[in-house]
Amino acid sequence: MEEEKESGLSSKEGETSDEEESRVQPPENDDSNLLSSLPQHLDPNESLPNSPASLSISDTEDEKSYRVWKKSIMLVWRAATNHKCASVFLHPVTEDIAPGYRSIVHKPMDLQKIKRKIDNGEIRTTAEFQRDMMLMFTNAIMYNNSDHDVHKMAKNMYKDVMGHIEQFVSTQIMVQAEPKLLRTLRRAEAAATHSDKEDETKRKRSTDSDQTPSSSGAKVKKRRL
Repeated sequence: MEEEKESGLSSKEGETSDEEESRVQPPENDDSNLLSSLPQHLDPNESLPNSPASLSISDTEDEKSYRVWKKSIMLVWRAATNHKCASVFLHPVTEDIAPGYRSIVHKPMDLQKIKRKIDNGEIRTTAEFQRDMMLMFTNAIMYNNSDHDVHKMAKNMYKDVMGHIEQFVSTQIMVQAEPKLLRTLRRAEAAATHSDKEDETKRKRSTDSDQTPSSSGAKVKKRRL
């Protein structure tokens, strides 16, 4: 009997120890279980909302402003290409046309190069655009003598193009200031409307008080009767 009890106890101890081991032992292939628990419709290569990847893809306000500016500045560039003297500045100056040009002009510039710099993002501001335009005309003025036709054409076109750029800058300032001006006008209009309502309310109260007879006046009338 004692042997049977001992064997029964030993078998129970073996079962409890197996259960404890199964509880303590971590589950195998935990990563695979986590992956299998994910929704099946999610693509592992697809970025989640508000993740760094989605934020980098989404357009920022600066990029939107740049695209608007790029479209606008290209209108100024097209106006320059349509100038009566633009044919001289459309393409790079070669040594065949101007011998020794590269030894005098160290930073050559032309209209096509300016367009490429706008397209690839090297020019991102009006100041940079104006800088390269001025460089293009300055190179022509510096290389050619004052009595040369190209020298005169460069000065003529320089004046007109700078005028286009100044007009563009003025328009940009007006466009940027317009929302602020509208907000100021709306606030002033709202304040005026509120003031008018208060004045109307005061007038109504004063009119009502004038039309309502006082108690002393009523007593006097009764006495007279």
